[in-house]
Amino acid sequence: MIIIDWEQSKIGHPAIDIADFCIKANLTSKQKEIFYINYGADKNLQKIVEVYIITSTLSIICWNIERIEQIKKARLTKDSIKA
Repeated sequence: MIIIDWEQSKIGHPAIDIADFCIKANLTSKQKEIFYINYGADKNLQKIVEVYIITSTLSIICWNIERIEQIKKARLTKDSIKA
């Protein structure tokens, strides 16, 4: 299997895309191990990916908290929310 990711293409560390994939695919620890082996990720890259997973997850949580606060303050309405 070959994955080609053109969404949000940019120059950056490959760990960002790997972390994004792991989050979106909701991979278990075992599935991540298998993915890392097949991707050819060494232990250093795996550690970096894990850090990006944590920071990305925290970012998503913060974004959701902000959305909830905006809804509570009635600054964000059902009509202004885009899927």
